[in-house]
Amino acid sequence: MLDTAAECLIGLGGNIGPVARTIDGALAVLPRYGVDVLAVSRLYRSEAMGTHAGGSFLNAAARVRTSLEPHALLGVLQTVEETFGRTRESHWGPRTLDLDLLACADRVMETERLILPHPGMWYRRFVLQPLQEIAGPWRHPVCRQTVDDLLQRMDRRPMLVELPEHAGPQNVPDRYASAVCICRSGEVPEPAAGEDDPVFCRLQTADVSPAHLPAVRTPFRIECRDEAALQEMLQGVLAAALSTCRPCVAD
Repeated sequence: MLDTAAECLIGLGGNIGPVARTIDGALAVLPRYGVDVLAVSRLYRSEAMGTHAGGSFLNAAARVRTSLEPHALLGVLQTVEETFGRTRESHWGPRTLDLDLLACADRVMETERLILPHPGMWYRRFVLQPLQEIAGPWRHPVCRQTVDDLLQRMDRRPMLVELPEHAGPQNVPDRYASAVCICRSGEVPEPAAGEDDPVFCRLQTADVSPAHLPAVRTPFRIECRDEAALQEMLQGVLAAALSTCRPCVAD
């Protein structure tokens, strides 16, 4: 237990069953585990991420307060997921409930079980849009940008992504082609006066697993194990950043 309670951010979602009621139910039981819900966003409908993820998702975000240590809070979230029928048969598969621990105040940590802030939150529209409603001014302690800033950055067009010179075909899906500009290392255009580096993210191959974001403002670097992983990561980043995510009425 922490000596004082900390505010944490949670992403919620699902695409199996009565998802809206499941999310309401999950939020209702969190106080039993010492997690007080402070604010909840509207529901958003977003495209599924991953070829085997099933139909569209409902997503939301919540701001909570708890004295639990991050790993204990993660355990609570996983217990609640299982209570509402979550199974883990495949990565990025369909699910009744997904509870992602996005951040715990300004805590930065990386263990085998948990990375804080969540390493994918900065480029996932289905995370940032609902999160903006309840925590727009919250500043990412690694990216050093607020949620408002990150979402605004995502809306810049064309979105520039830098790939290493030796990378293979970029495989940008046709529906994203007009919104994205792929640059090779050393070919990134200079930013206009007064603008930040125009690169949305820099993907590079490395001998390590995808790494936590470096503590720099821009660009955001994603390291991949090999060329194949880089291609998969590129498509995942583009799908998460450019797919539609709109407020909706619960089914």
